[in-house]
Order: sequence, then C-alpha cells, then structure tokens
Amino acid sequence: MGKVSHSCMIYVIDAGSSDGTIQYLEKLEKRKKIKFIRQKKKIGQIKSFNKILPKITSKYVCWLSDDNVVVDNMLDEAIGILDENNSIGMIGLKVKDMMGKLSQEPYIGSVWSSGVLNINQGIIRTDLFKKIGYFDDAFPDYGMDADLTTKVLLAGYKVVLTKKIAVLHFRDYGKNPGTNSEKERRKKILRAIEIYKIKYRTLCRNIRVSRRVYTSLLPVSAIFIRACCSIINLAGFIRNSGLRINQRDLRNIFESEYVSLNDLYLNRRKLYYLVQSINSPH
Repeated sequence: MGKVSHSCMIYVIDAGSSDGTIQYLEKLEKRKKIKFIRQKKKIGQIKSFNKILPKITSKYVCWLSDDNVVVDNMLDEAIGILDENNSIGMIGLKVKDMMGKLSQEPYIGSVWSSGVLNINQGIIRTDLFKKIGYFDDAFPDYGMDADLTTKVLLAGYKVVLTKKIAVLHFRDYGKNPGTNSEKERRKKILRAIEIYKIKYRTLCRNIRVSRRVYTSLLPVSAIFIRACCSIINLAGFIRNSGLRINQRDLRNIFESEYVSLNDLYLNRRKLYYLVQSINSPH
C-alpha cells in the first residue's frame, strides 16, 4: 500500500497462509494498523469480499488483490475525483503489470465482451456498493468486475479510469502457488461470459449490432489505431493533460460501449478519462 493522506482502515483477508503472513499481520493488528480477517478455509474471492463489505462504514471502499501495490498518493487522487464529481460512482485504478507477458503494455485491463469497462481494482461509493448488492457470487472470480461496472452504470452513475498508473501488479503468471493455469482461467472466463449474457440478456442484445460492426473492422483496426496514436501525439492537443496517447487507450475507446469517441479531447484537462455512462437510471 502506497502513501495516503486520508485516514483509512485496511482489511486483510487470509484463508490459511503458511508462509509467515499470519504472524506478520498479527503484529500489525496489535498496532491497530489493520483489521485482520481470519478464514479457516478458502471460500472464494467474491464470498470473502461480501462477508466483510457490509461491515464497512467509510464513505468509499477500495478493493485490491494481494499481488498489487498502490502507487503513492493515487488513492488520495481518486478520492478527490469522487469528492468533486457526484455523478461518478466508481473509479478504476489503472494497473501496470511489472512482470510477465504483459509487462511491455502501457497498462492492463480493458473492455468486457459486452463493451463495459472491466475494472479489476477500483474505488466505489460505499452507499452505492450496498445499494447494488456488492459483488455477485454467481460469477467464478472472473466476471465479477464487469458485472460490478454494469450495475453501477445501470444505477445511473458514471465509471471512469485514472489517467496515471495507480496500481503495480506483481503476479508472475502461472508460477506462483494458487494461480490458475491458462486452461483453468479460460474455462472460468467462458463460464463468466455465459452468466453475464443470461443476467443482462436485454442489454447484450441491444449492443450486439454495434459491436458486430466493430468486429467486422478488426482486420484493419490495428493499423488504424497506430495511425491515430501518431496523429494525436503529433498534434499535441492533450499535451497539458500529462497523458501521452497509446494504442490501448484508443482500442479501449473503440471497443467500449457508452464511451464518447471524443473522450480523450473532452477529458484532456482532467485526472480521469474513459468516461462510461448509460445516462439514465434503471
């Protein structure tokens, strides 16, 4: 966890560590640095979260996995965005892989198959989180993020992403104990997509046509996106925002539903972008 000036309570959930983590956390708990939640067995990420979330009374909630480190002051920046923008219900914390096959990417995380932003690590308004029922434990770990984004959007709020890298991700894919194999991961993702389609049947049907048009353009999209990046960065119209456009930014815009194609220009002076909104409460 990086430096943060706002007061906060850190909840750590353990499901049977045997590497000295428990002893370390017990020392921190005695110094009132954290709340240490002991579980006798693994019950799954979503169920673990949902057991703790109803007990939290802070204004905002940030959820993080155990292989992430928050960049100094980025929680403060995200909280400031929420304080100043009542229409934003959730902020995605931009994640950078520090090792593994995606470490060369400017950041990871993109768009779910339905076109909503897939927020893996984020901050949400606590009252909104409660209202929409926290995470849906029907999902097999994967899919919980896209489902949460969808619920926030359908509640009439915006979802955005920080422009700066906010979280450093240190998982060495497939090598650490407890990680899913590529085959297991793919199986869970496919299952999550099916659950999502059933849950949001009407929503998925309404956006199917526009995404079919995008898919038909995929063979030329990579060339088009590279060209757009070069033109935009050369023009420098967002230079004052401190953001240099990359191919993932543009791909996320083109693949998203409910994000303006002018998003980069509209939010050039802001600390966030990829603003997604369905506009009306449901």
